[in-house]
Amino acid sequence: MPVIKDSFNSIKLTSSKDETIYINSINWGVSDDYQRTIITKDKNALKDRDYNIRYIDRLEPFIYSYNNDTLKLYFDEEINYRPEEKFSTIIIECIALDSRKYDKLRIRAFENDGYHCVPNRVKIDYPADMPAPPNKKN
Repeated sequence: MPVIKDSFNSIKLTSSKDETIYINSINWGVSDDYQRTIITKDKNALKDRDYNIRYIDRLEPFIYSYNNDTLKLYFDEEINYRPEEKFSTIIIECIALDSRKYDKLRIRAFENDGYHCVPNRVKIDYPADMPAPPNKKN
């Protein structure tokens, strides 16, 4: 039986003072439907599911934006994660949004339009001759 490997993703963020932090996530399961995420200085954190430093355990745990050395984390209804590590030059703001505002932000995050999902969405350019999906019936 083939072994299904975990999917590790790492997003590198660097401040204007050259401090580097990472948003690391690992997904596993037949359809990668389990996820852990951590914000850390360690680029290898969470490469292994046995990693035991505080992480958030859920799919798409937050949406984020990063500008001017400020990492903003947007949560649906309640803030359910704060990094334990302290960073010298990067400020982290945690913001809870009501579901309607979060859903609007999520649409922008799917397009990487100033906001991002965890892990980042990657746009796939399908071939021009790919068949169109079937029409919806009312």
